[in-house]
Amino acid sequence: MTTEETVLSTVLRGDETRWPFAHDQAAQDFLDAVARHGIQPLIARQIRRGILLDTPARVQQSLARGAVQHAAVEQRLAAEVRRVVDALAHAGVPALLMKGTALAHTHYPHPCLRSRTDTDLMVRRGDLAIAADVFEKLEYEALNMTQGDLVLNQSSYGRTDRLGIRHVHDVHWKVAGPHSVSDLLNWEELDGAAMPIASLGEHARALGDAHALLLACVHRMAHHYDNRRLIWLYDIHLLASRLGEESLQAFMRLVVEKGVADMSVHSLELARERFATCLPEDLKAYQTLGSDESVTRFDHDVRKVDILASDLKALPGWRQRLRLLREHVFPPAEYIRRRYGVLSPLALPALYAHRFVIGAFKWLRPAGGTDPFA
Repeated sequence: MTTEETVLSTVLRGDETRWPFAHDQAAQDFLDAVARHGIQPLIARQIRRGILLDTPARVQQSLARGAVQHAAVEQRLAAEVRRVVDALAHAGVPALLMKGTALAHTHYPHPCLRSRTDTDLMVRRGDLAIAADVFEKLEYEALNMTQGDLVLNQSSYGRTDRLGIRHVHDVHWKVAGPHSVSDLLNWEELDGAAMPIASLGEHARALGDAHALLLACVHRMAHHYDNRRLIWLYDIHLLASRLGEESLQAFMRLVVEKGVADMSVHSLELARERFATCLPEDLKAYQTLGSDESVTRFDHDVRKVDILASDLKALPGWRQRLRLLREHVFPPAEYIRRRYGVLSPLALPALYAHRFVIGAFKWLRPAGGTDPFA
């Protein structure tokens, strides 16, 4: 950990400490670290409570302004999430809120303390067409993403409201992208353990605590390659702290059964290191019990080609494996034209060739290096 990350972890734990920096650039470096880790409103709250003594006025003022902005925007975000969930429910599409937005309303003292850039929803695969129609009626635009039943497990929709606030909803039909972990939890499991979110209306529901914790542990590995971003580790800390000893033991049996004990224990250990999370003493004993050779260890050095190999291995037959390769190499023409900003179909062969050549190098580089939060 850097010095800034050590201080931030201490402050989030609630352990009183003093401003340790002396150099002129320290204030900006600290603010940059806070932003990078997505914890501006949380740190602003702790400073107001007197946890970080001798904080420079510039830092206090910057974080205080940001906290006010987060609080103001949160009201609009919550109203929009409620509007979307209600519209989906009225169209016969049950939806489960996941990750940041759900946790903001179920595990944080106030939703504005959990910064986020989008809202993640889980729906049934068969409801995707209806969901797309609902978003269109709500004046959302489908974001330009590659398409394919095997290459992508989500669709994204965005709109900017009259106040200039951007609303983005990611609609998932599987809990994760990589095929070795995409079917860890099915709709029936998630739906049966879901919990209501009263603050977002009668139709809003979140993943149950155990499923939310499993997703939090796996997501930071499978999608962000062991990135140590503090907001994700703090999510894990809050979720694990809510479970209690007996429920945590049940959770560990669940991750062993699902074959993701290694990733889950690693994420939990990082949370304990940063925030002194209360966890079972025998946590590491579970680490190898659920090891599954089909599940890639998505660390920072894993390459995209390694993830592809894992995906191919996880698929049941050669027909689906060839289909996945085709979806990677030849995404829809409309996606290519919009991505390059070229309308003429005559340019498609050149655009595909350019994408193939440029992409070939990316497949061989560590995937963690492309993580926007790395």
